[in-house]
Amino acid sequence: MKITFLHHSGIVLEFNKNVFIFDFYEDSLDKENGYLHELYNKFKHDLNFFFLSSHKHYDHFDKEILNFSLARFILSSDIKDEIGNRDDLNITYIKKGEVINLSYDGSEHIELRAFGSTDLGVSFALYIDNIKFFHAGDLNYWHWINESTVSEVSTYLKMYTKELNFIKKTESDFDYIFFPIDPRLEVKIDEGALMFCNTFKVKTLIPIHACREFDKTNACKDKFQALGVNFIEVNKRGFTIMEA
Repeated sequence: MKITFLHHSGIVLEFNKNVFIFDFYEDSLDKENGYLHELYNKFKHDLNFFFLSSHKHYDHFDKEILNFSLARFILSSDIKDEIGNRDDLNITYIKKGEVINLSYDGSEHIELRAFGSTDLGVSFALYIDNIKFFHAGDLNYWHWINESTVSEVSTYLKMYTKELNFIKKTESDFDYIFFPIDPRLEVKIDEGALMFCNTFKVKTLIPIHACREFDKTNACKDKFQALGVNFIEVNKRGFTIMEA
């Protein structure tokens, strides 16, 4: 297994003969160059590539992924209007509550489940045999300390709590989560992620949505370590997070 951070919320998860790409909009170098392009060009006939896009915001989805034409695409249903009719590609649209079996050749059980978001689209839980991965997309407790009114903060909290409770109906723990820790939220930078880790038993957290301010995101590490969560520091684009 290998996990590579591309950019922003883009993650590449390599597991045996399968490659899962979450929320690609730029590669590790730029839009058209980097780790993923090299991997695909070298192994496109040997590995199974899956692009998973949580919603249509420009920093989570780009039509560039459709050029990886041998891949399978699992896209949030809100992206459908962005693409139009593409019968030449293997595209499946997914919405909250739906489950897709992605198993190939019977070598391992692979299942994808869509949960909700506090913004557009969905979040993803990916199950490979007995390992659980969660990519939040834009699921978070979004509230802006200098902009949100008291009423808005209350509404945002209810929205987030509602989505956590929906996940709790089927899940209690995750092995790896990719979760927004966004410096734009200032002192509330990690509140949503901490709530998630207090709701579910999380082994390892990989921060996303850092807006290039990795130092501010990594400064949150001790709070998660105190909860027993292995917090992985991400320091640059194209960073290999772990390899096992």
